[in-house]
Amino acid sequence: MKTFSSFIVAICLFALPATAQLPAAVTDPDIPITWLGLDFEEALIIGDASLDMPSFTGIYAKKINDMIENQPKRYDFEKYLKKKTVHYETDALNESNAIIFTDNFVPSAPNLKSFTMEEIADLVADYSLKDDTGIGVVLIVRSMDRIKRRLTANLTYIDMDSRTVLYTKEFTASGGGVEWAAYWANAVRRVLVEMQKSIKN
Repeated sequence: MKTFSSFIVAICLFALPATAQLPAAVTDPDIPITWLGLDFEEALIIGDASLDMPSFTGIYAKKINDMIENQPKRYDFEKYLKKKTVHYETDALNESNAIIFTDNFVPSAPNLKSFTMEEIADLVADYSLKDDTGIGVVLIVRSMDRIKRRLTANLTYIDMDSRTVLYTKEFTASGGGVEWAAYWANAVRRVLVEMQKSIKN
């Protein structure tokens, strides 16, 4: 969705009026969160001729989640999301990311639309979170566009017990780097930086 010299544009907020305060699940540093990873189930992978479905589902989808989890200084959720305690549990999304279809890979998407709140809620309701409770945070990816060099995704806070959405906001961020997973992981970090500004404000 936007220009690439400036690395992030936040574009859409669902579920809350523009004047509403963020919920305590987002702003209270004493409420721990669990990072669930990136959800690619409904992502469009645009204009990336070097990538095919087997390599994405078998290697890269998990690799980007592992990269973010294994570099806590660079992807500092405590810092960016203003939390004293962050847990990591990406297994459920790594499993669901393995069922992406060839329809997710497209040469272009000129009329790409944002997720609706209903679509976000439906995705979250299907998560297999087992016995997890508390607040989970997931980045639900709408598109990864190599032509325009940008990630569009919803950073979403959920009640893991009921699998309901507490807060979601769409961001667009540019990627950077050579290797595929690192390229998009850099975009995720820029989403976190922008979310930090939202919480601070």
